[in-house]
Amino acid sequence: MRFRSRLTKLAACAATAAGLTVAVATSASAADFTVPIYGTSGYYLGSGTFTSGGSGTIQVYDAYCDGDNGIIAAAYVVRNGSWTTSGLVGTRGCGTTNTNNLSDNDPRPGAGEEVKFSVCKLLPDGTWKDCQTYYIHND
Repeated sequence: MRFRSRLTKLAACAATAAGLTVAVATSASAADFTVPIYGTSGYYLGSGTFTSGGSGTIQVYDAYCDGDNGIIAAAYVVRNGSWTTSGLVGTRGCGTTNTNNLSDNDPRPGAGEEVKFSVCKLLPDGTWKDCQTYYIHND
C-alpha cells in the first residue's frame, strides 16, 4: 500500500485521538482494498471494498442489525480536471451486500487510473456520515 503522505496519516491519528471526526486521505494500490466501518461504540458496522482490474468494482456490506442504517460507497475519477462520480453502491439491512461493476458506468476508471474511493455510514434519512476517503490506483 502506498500512502500519499505520512503527515496526513499522523494528522488523522492526532485528530482521532482528540475525539474529532476525520476523513482519511491516503493513496493505495491493491487488488482488493477494503475499508472497515465502525460505530462510535466500536462495533463493526460493515465495510466497503474496491476491487481493481478492468474498470473496477465497488461493493458494500452491512454487518450490523440496527434497522434502517447502512453502508454506502462511491468511486470517482478525474474528468475535465475535476472529480466526477463513476459509481455509487449502498446497502441497508443485517448481513446484506450490494455491488456495482464500474465497467457498466460512464465515466468509468481506466487501467492505471487513480480512483477516489469513499466509504460512509448511511443514515435512515440518506445522510452520509463519518466518510473515509482513499485514493487507489486501478492496477
